[in-house]
Amino acid sequence: MTNIKFKKQPKKNTKVQNIAIIGNDIRFSRMIELEFIRSGYICENFNISNEINGDNNYYFSDIINYCTASHCDLIVLIPDKLKKYENSYSEFINLSKKMLDASIIFISYGGMTLIFNENIIKKNNIIHVRRPFDTEQFFKELKIFLNKNNKIKTEENKIIRINDLTIDENMRTAYYREEQILLTKKEFELLLYLAQHKEQALDRKKIFGDVWGFEHIGNTNVVDVFIRHLRNKIDQKYQVKFIHAIRGIGYMLKNK
Repeated sequence: MTNIKFKKQPKKNTKVQNIAIIGNDIRFSRMIELEFIRSGYICENFNISNEINGDNNYYFSDIINYCTASHCDLIVLIPDKLKKYENSYSEFINLSKKMLDASIIFISYGGMTLIFNENIIKKNNIIHVRRPFDTEQFFKELKIFLNKNNKIKTEENKIIRINDLTIDENMRTAYYREEQILLTKKEFELLLYLAQHKEQALDRKKIFGDVWGFEHIGNTNVVDVFIRHLRNKIDQKYQVKFIHAIRGIGYMLKNK
């Protein structure tokens, strides 16, 4: 299978727990789903065909919410009539890169525009697999790819400790002493960002752009809201002072 090249991805968790299949080629998606299940992976198949109504038809927002809640490590996109749906897949891939912690495999017959290939596939480091291909060989190479990624993720485990506060970047967990702090995905990302820049005064606009992944659009109140969440779950709960407001600037994480 010469057209499949699984490049090393800079990804994160130590075990593939959940795989999401997304596409409007129903029969092929189902076949790939069954192969994933036979290979021992946990798999969820989402049909996004506009021709089917009811519970089996999903919008991208539903899928993002599922992948976030389930901590999906791998997303497999299987489009049919790609040129017709390029804009939709572009939007989903860009949104996934901002909000999810997952590798993406894009399986298609080809036929994509040059703009889509350059600005979406290559720019986002997407693994593109052309159909038709040898299914057995595909899953053999996929297993090697995932195992290598998991080994890299384990070896590159990153832990930040600030006195009694411990943040595990790979496991995406935070502890105060021995007690785990239950955080949402975005709360954890904000805490991690503050910890990576500890004792630095961070502007609200910079926090917003770096953590939420898009340019400032005039409303940084979301930063204050999530800072309040973190203070409630850490500072107030444990009677400590980690998150400090810097007048006229923004926030700083320190323990003084």
